[in-house]
Amino acid sequence: MNGRNRHNKYRRTVYRRRNIGIIIFISSICLILSLTAFIVIGNLLKLRSENSNSSDTETNQSVQDSDSTDDKTPAKSIKAYSVLLETQESGVFADRLDALMQKGISEASIPLNTTEGVLLFKSTIANEISYPTGEAAVTLSKAIPTAKERNIYVSGIFYVNSFKTEDPLIRSVELSVEAALVAEALNAGFDDIVLVIPHMTDSHADEAIRFIKNIKAMSEGGAVGLCISENILSIEDTLKLSQTIDTLDEKIDFLAVDLSATDLSEGTEHLSVAISSKQHYLLMYKMRVLLPNSENDDTLRAIISEAESNGIKNIQITP
Repeated sequence: MNGRNRHNKYRRTVYRRRNIGIIIFISSICLILSLTAFIVIGNLLKLRSENSNSSDTETNQSVQDSDSTDDKTPAKSIKAYSVLLETQESGVFADRLDALMQKGISEASIPLNTTEGVLLFKSTIANEISYPTGEAAVTLSKAIPTAKERNIYVSGIFYVNSFKTEDPLIRSVELSVEAALVAEALNAGFDDIVLVIPHMTDSHADEAIRFIKNIKAMSEGGAVGLCISENILSIEDTLKLSQTIDTLDEKIDFLAVDLSATDLSEGTEHLSVAISSKQHYLLMYKMRVLLPNSENDDTLRAIISEAESNGIKNIQITP
């Protein structure tokens, strides 16, 4: 009897030990599986986080890149001779274009207003608001197609006078009108228009950028350039000057310098000096140079040759 009890007691002990072993084994397996699952899930979450951060970074970078380029429209490097619109007869304008082509020139520089701001073309907008317009103005919707039929690249020059107005509220109204007039010309088919703003200072940089963005928002195409005024180019602080030009170059389609007022009474030497004093910026930013005109073909060739000998290839002749 005691033997049977001892035998039963032994069997219970063996079973108990076996069960404990099984429990420990199963618990170990569960622990290992749990740890493995935690590691796998952790790695997946980390990978997803990294991918998300990478995607956000790329998106942010893309937005920043988009903001920095600001949808700049490329402008052609040209050698454009002046062709006037100041005539009632569209045929005369066509004859001027033909004379240009006979010289092997396929790029025209067309003034859109005088330095005082008087328009040289008939404008629907100007007519509605009684904006000053010259008596001999023509309609751009008729004139520009005449140039396009001849495969002539058309670049306009527009003089902006609003920046001489000190009151910012009045200036904003004047700029809105001028922006609409430039946009009207672009919509008529101009390939690009360069703005000459003699009264602009470095404090006007942001305002000028907004002005040009407003023009482009209202136009269907074409590039808009800005002449860097003498007020800016004469900044003595080299760092400030470079920062100002960098800001304008980043946001505006192309930059230019107006050297059309250079005194040529003693030949083209003064032009060479004027170019040399600005050559660093002219070449670095691939600026267009506005040059004075001459009715004498030899003199005009000498002017252009002087500019080209100083490394200038992007040339536009003013009226």
